[in-house]
Amino acid sequence: AVIGARWGRGYATEIGRAALDLAFDELEVDEVVAFTEAHNVRSRAVMDRLGMTYRRDIVHDDLAFVLYAIGRREHRDPGSRRRSPNPDR
Repeated sequence: AVIGARWGRGYATEIGRAALDLAFDELEVDEVVAFTEAHNVRSRAVMDRLGMTYRRDIVHDDLAFVLYAIGRREHRDPGSRRRSPNPDR
C-alpha cells in the first residue's frame, strides 16, 4: 500500500511492475492474480496499467471484490492481451 500523501505519483504502478518482473523472471510463475474492493477505482486503474485483465467479481464476508490476472505471455507481449469486459468501467 502507498500512503495517501504519495498517491497519484506512479509509485503503485512502479511497485507493481517490479513485482510482475520478479514473479515472471525470477520466480518463473505462469500467472499473477490480484484483487481489490470493487469500489477502489485507483487500485483497479493500477491493475489496468499493469496490463492485468478483469476476470470476475468476488464476494467475501458480504464485501464486493474484483479479481484481475495477467499471464507470462501477456506480460511480455502486450499486444497479446485479451481485454476482459469490465462491467464497472
